Amino acid sequence: DNVASNQSLFFVVPPGTNGCSLVDANERFLKDTWPVPGVVKDLVEDYGAVRGSDATAAFQAGVAAVKVLGNGAMLYIPSGSYKLSSSIVLDGSNYVVSGCGGAYNQSHIYPVSGFTGAAFELRNAWNVTLKQLFTQPMDIRQTSVAGGLSSTTYDSLFLESGGTLRLENLPLHSTVELIRLSAGNLVVTNSSRARILAHFVNTGARVEGSSAKDGML
Repeated sequence: DNVASNQSLFFVVPPGTNGCSLVDANERFLKDTWPVPGVVKDLVEDYGAVRGSDATAAFQAGVAAVKVLGNGAMLYIPSGSYKLSSSIVLDGSNYVVSGCGGAYNQSHIYPVSGFTGAAFELRNAWNVTLKQLFTQPMDIRQTSVAGGLSSTTYDSLFLESGGTLRLENLPLHSTVELIRLSAGNLVVTNSSRARILAHFVNTGARVEGSSAKDGML
């Protein structure tokens, strides 16, 4: 405050023990571009899902459509509650199934009375993303069929009331990126040869089975 208006004040900050992180004035930390889905299909508007009712048929039709479209096409699940009477199979490649985030504005998935299966079954899914979903009390299961590889991403999943993300029998060279699992459990069974990258798991995790332990978790 005592520096005259025509003067400059400089501070010299000594280097830390780890050296400099910024080595170039042109270095950037944020991406210049971000992938945008080429096509977005709406579970309610395009496939007639009714909130609070069994939306299994709408989910099946929507997944079938974005799987054919590929190229990052998205099946969007608007906020609200939807029921399932059978598991939704996610196979194929290059698409996204996304709900709506936010603490009070989420996409909720519930089972119809008597259904005890997983909400989603991912089978040999390649470059498939599942995100922004709240399930209660339902699992999400990913597995390999006939030794097929997988490459999947999970983000902002809330598996309430004991729901579990189950990764089963994934072979070497399969990759799972788990960006955020905020509730529920993570169980990895006979998949320890796969690469599983977990950024944030606010829950319990268990690795089990007899597969060789030469992957990454």
